Amino acid sequence: MKRLFIFLLGLSLVGVLGIGKAFATEGGIPLIAGQNTVVGEVTIDGNDVTYTITEDGWCIMETHLAIGKTLTDIPKTKTGNPIPGHFEYSDTHDCLDTVPYTDVLMLGDNVIAAHAVVEKRMCEPMKVAPYGADIISDYWQGRRYDGTEVKSIRSNPLTVLSYEIGHNEAYFFSLGFEFQPTEGALIPNGGIIVEFETPILNGVGDDLQIVEDTWGLPYPDETANVYVSNDATNWTYLGEADNQTPSSLYHTVSNFDLGSLTSARYVKVENTSVKENFSALYPAQKDTLDGYDLNAILALHDNQNCIIDSETAWADGTRFVPKGNWATFFNYPLEQDYELLETVFVPATSNVGIDSVNILVDGKQYILKASGFYKFANWTG
Repeated sequence: MKRLFIFLLGLSLVGVLGIGKAFATEGGIPLIAGQNTVVGEVTIDGNDVTYTITEDGWCIMETHLAIGKTLTDIPKTKTGNPIPGHFEYSDTHDCLDTVPYTDVLMLGDNVIAAHAVVEKRMCEPMKVAPYGADIISDYWQGRRYDGTEVKSIRSNPLTVLSYEIGHNEAYFFSLGFEFQPTEGALIPNGGIIVEFETPILNGVGDDLQIVEDTWGLPYPDETANVYVSNDATNWTYLGEADNQTPSSLYHTVSNFDLGSLTSARYVKVENTSVKENFSALYPAQKDTLDGYDLNAILALHDNQNCIIDSETAWADGTRFVPKGNWATFFNYPLEQDYELLETVFVPATSNVGIDSVNILVDGKQYILKASGFYKFANWTG
């Protein structure tokens, strides 16, 4: 059986004994941005410190954590302001809601400075996906299988600016096959370039969709190469679209990711269909076949106009400089982490000391807070 024994020679003491509550913060220490906006909390559990966003719209871009035995251990300027970039634990983040630091070095009674850079993104859609292109920048049309011109109803490039649903030749632009006439220059495979005034964004998953008209499968491959650009000069190849993934009875789709590009303004689609693939299956109509039938080119993510509010944030506590920088630190363990057990009084005239009433338990954290008056021999005051 163990009790706390208190003996301080020459000290008139009022002692408050408290027992710790699992050595962890309860509910967290408020994380305050811009001096007065609570955006989250910092919680401590043993040797783990966690930053957590609790308010909608905010996220964490940087964290900086310093732990010292005293305030002098926290990196500071000569004026006393902290230097978060010199804190022992530091990292950058891609707009996270939670950032944990595990197995940090706790020193018993600690002085802790927990800093973060937080952002709030307020976004409004400029265009709601899926949305089509705005301008035909260029186009060139190949020929039908027999070398004749593509039917006029299938030759309007403007139709690719919107997705038309249904069974109608006027709803798509036939790119046409490459053709070498007996005399004259080679007519290349048909293609088209469109411009998105509101760019295609690289988001989660696929970013771009190419819609083709095939009125029922099975049917031979109709294919086209797909490229994107931001200046209509330097092109990035995304892959080959085909007509083998139906989205309805009359339409097929091919989806693409922008890869390393954050956005794209221009899309180029060029026919790569091999006309010889059709001759055995459709001998009676092969001469009229005209390659990839492009219905629409669609962006798959909302394009948003976002305003970003970036703020520095500190775990609530005491200012480093009372009338200067509002950066703060706090002492840990926190006083509220302890339950009051008893108050004892040790008179200055005691040469024996006093035992606490409460029995101390192995594995528990205890704190003794002392206050009072002291007097040493030959001293006054």
